[in-house]
Amino acid sequence: MSTFNGTPIPLGQIQSSYSDQMATALAGQLYSESDINLTDSVLVDEADGIVCGLGVEKAIDSTVQRPGVNDTTISLPDGTEGASDFAGVVIRPFSAFSNSANDARIRDNFGAMLLSAERVGGRVWVTAYNGATVGAAPYWRIKATDTGDTTPIGGFSGTEISSTVAAVAASGTVISSAVPVDATTLTVGSVTYRFKGTMAAAQDIKLESTLDATMAHVVKVLNGTSTEGTDCYAGTTTQEANVVAVYAAATSKLTITAVTAGTAGNSIALAETGSTMLVSGSTLTGGAAATTTVDTVQLTGYAKWGNTATAGSVAKLVIG
Repeated sequence: MSTFNGTPIPLGQIQSSYSDQMATALAGQLYSESDINLTDSVLVDEADGIVCGLGVEKAIDSTVQRPGVNDTTISLPDGTEGASDFAGVVIRPFSAFSNSANDARIRDNFGAMLLSAERVGGRVWVTAYNGATVGAAPYWRIKATDTGDTTPIGGFSGTEISSTVAAVAASGTVISSAVPVDATTLTVGSVTYRFKGTMAAAQDIKLESTLDATMAHVVKVLNGTSTEGTDCYAGTTTQEANVVAVYAAATSKLTITAVTAGTAGNSIALAETGSTMLVSGSTLTGGAAATTTVDTVQLTGYAKWGNTATAGSVAKLVIG
């Protein structure tokens, strides 16, 4: 308080300073002036510096001669962090360096101020990549895979950032050098088919005088479009639930692919008898399960959004 000496108000006390006024909404700007009391002095340990408004981790430099004097360093996450490694947000000083994109940043080996996660209740403006929902814990980006997402490492997102690689179906090939010899066989999965000029039993496939015509019957049988008596003998097992077959006449190659993508297709058997067919292996191969890589950790218990915001806008982040 300070003394007011004006008239006509009698001599008395008035408020002359306000320590909790809202600050300009810029990434890295403290939400209110009083939050400066929740910051720590740290030293940047990042070759390209750290842009203000990003979340960092910290470490103690044991090589300093005077502990407590510039011994606390901060750096951007490297992909191995969990929520407990979140140290806080680099705040924007009165004067900061900038890069070609005009981002305010603190250079490597320069002092910075950190709104510390070890303290409770600090507020800071940050960019809400992918939006923000008031009260929800933000996602802190700790690494970057090829997702197309533009959130920088250390940035805050309203949604999880992840990349999924789809499952791959197993496949195999059968390359023929000539028309199969009568009574030779082709095994796909649990079914062994027999090539016969005169079909006599279930699993017999019609053997024609040309390779292309014979393989056309094979494709129909495997894909479940065959006609009994024309392509195969009555009761012949089709496999449209398990595989898809395609024949390329130009290369005399029959390609068989598992219907269901994933590793299970790698156990589908493939074999032949005779000398006119060559299979790619004893089973279909190359099947792989889908994989998901997550680039963020959610800061539940460490931070929350102070307001709802659209993607890319500035939002209030409450630490602690």
